[in-house]
Amino acid sequence: MSKNKKSGFSLVELSIVIIIIGLLFVGVSGGSKLIKSAKLNKIMRDISAVDTSFLAFFQAYDSYPGDFKDAQSYWGTTGVANGDGDGKIEIDGTSTTNDEVSNALLHLQKSELIDGTFDITIANANYASKSELNSNLVILNQSNSAGTSLGGFAPNLSGKNVIFLARTVSAARSATDTGSTNAFISPRDMYSLDNKFDDGNGVSGKISFRDETSASGNVTPSTCSDLATGVYVASENDGCNLAYKMRIR
Repeated sequence: MSKNKKSGFSLVELSIVIIIIGLLFVGVSGGSKLIKSAKLNKIMRDISAVDTSFLAFFQAYDSYPGDFKDAQSYWGTTGVANGDGDGKIEIDGTSTTNDEVSNALLHLQKSELIDGTFDITIANANYASKSELNSNLVILNQSNSAGTSLGGFAPNLSGKNVIFLARTVSAARSATDTGSTNAFISPRDMYSLDNKFDDGNGVSGKISFRDETSASGNVTPSTCSDLATGVYVASENDGCNLAYKMRIR
């Protein structure tokens, strides 16, 4: 008489399978973390490159890109606008062709300090430089031409020229770009960048934020960092943009 035997995995075999699954999970998880880390590092390389180009421009022309009042005498009048030379890269949301924020990257490109194609017209982020993690990069002064705060910036950036990264380039307050979706990075990733490249505090040092969950730019610290303590919120959800205080005002 023969008996049918049902074969199955032994305890050792099951252990080996579990170990293999665990190693695969760790590998995939570790790989995604490495990719994220590389993108965050790329953001800081982009910022550093623009900051260095900004300093080189100032040394060459004794003026800030975007604010340079003699731009047309160097590069012609076609597609180029002069700034007013007052030392601030200002936002003019009422003009489509004379906004210094729009001009800043264009002036850097015209002086052959950065690569890219930029437009002086405020329209759908044409003047923004693309960075990692679905973000755009612009240069602006924290205050507008009237000297009043645009809102949303941490206090340590008051009156400073900054490199500003966001999902949209809402700094211009244009009709086509209200800034309602400008958060592009999570508070945890912001802390990682701040801690690695600065002081780890959201309201001091070079790296800070501008929290804008509405077109008016009202600060809502609970989505990024506490304005009093500078402690970043423990969240993996996109709730921050990034502002970097440049080496020269």
